[in-house]
Amino acid sequence: ETAIRLAVAVRNYWLVHSHLTEGFGWLKAASETGFDPPPELRFKLLNGLGLAARFRGDFDTARRAYEAGLAAGEEAGDKQGTALSSRGLGLVAMQQGDLAEARRHFDSGLEISRELDDKYGIAMSLSFLGDLARTEHRYVDAMPQFEEAVALFRELQNRTALSDGLNNLGAAKACLGINDEAASHFSEALRSARDLSNRITISCSIDGFAA
Repeated sequence: ETAIRLAVAVRNYWLVHSHLTEGFGWLKAASETGFDPPPELRFKLLNGLGLAARFRGDFDTARRAYEAGLAAGEEAGDKQGTALSSRGLGLVAMQQGDLAEARRHFDSGLEISRELDDKYGIAMSLSFLGDLARTEHRYVDAMPQFEEAVALFRELQNRTALSDGLNNLGAAKACLGINDEAASHFSEALRSARDLSNRITISCSIDGFAA
């Protein structure tokens, strides 16, 4: 039980600071202890494992973890957790090229988050729907979704998510040739990501400048 609680408590540290191998190893080990934690703890562990696995490109492990996390969230009656797992499943589907399945999961997550007036969940769902539109080369459709997400992240003062949102918005504008505004978004994202030592987001900002 202690191992699971510790893994859940520090899961975001491993992921934000790019300690993916360490984080994945501990989260996977914690999920295989044979101990059956209460559903409200289980879904956090499984969602963390799903995210770490997805970042490593292990989509089979990610999908199984998110599906089990979705069931645990529903068992716990935690709608926020259910929306989180839905978004995770959408990301796995998108990265594997199943865009229709991705949209279904993202729409489900957005519906739940709007029902709860969960601004962070709304913003994350909009970010992923915008990224899906960008993947389909629908850059004009992506812009308002990214803009709403960025506005919500600013309101919430969530600097990590805001940096990612700015990179997304900058990428959409770069694809439309709005280069001055795109550069401004990448620059703001880069400054914030450096302050937070978030190397994944730093690399995305630099990639945006190169584009």
